[in-house]
Amino acid sequence: MQLRGPMIAVWDELLPRLPDEEFRANARIVATALAEVSGETCGLAVQSR
Repeated sequence: MQLRGPMIAVWDELLPRLPDEEFRANARIVATALAEVSGETCGLAVQSR
């Protein structure tokens, strides 16, 4: 399964659009998890603290 590269445009058409608030909540979860692993906060991880 290709999740990056030229397939990104295809996924954008295939997957249903998420409500903005749900998208932001999911992005905060991912950003926070990445910040915990790397020790550096950025973007949405900073906003959720």
